[in-house]
Amino acid sequence: MHARVLTISIISITCSLLGDQQVPMLAQAQQYQQEGNIQAAINTFEAILAQEPTNADVHFEYGSFLAGLDQQRYYEKAATHMQVQAIHIL
Repeated sequence: MHARVLTISIISITCSLLGDQQVPMLAQAQQYQQEGNIQAAINTFEAILAQEPTNADVHFEYGSFLAGLDQQRYYEKAATHMQVQAIHIL
């Protein structure tokens, strides 16, 4: 028997089904971040939130990602996701 271990910085993992293999979408978004593929990361975060709109962890990750881009056009959206995250934690 083979064991596979995935370490992800978020407790809640959202998965999509790709053929017979589950691909963690959050890990995919984080990979896009590391590669500097901003639009792909944004699209992936938004796809996750479309499936799980009350997932506070993903709102936090997405808001942090947007704020970390340090581009004015993303500030309002980052603040919105950070506020939504706070609401869902309470």
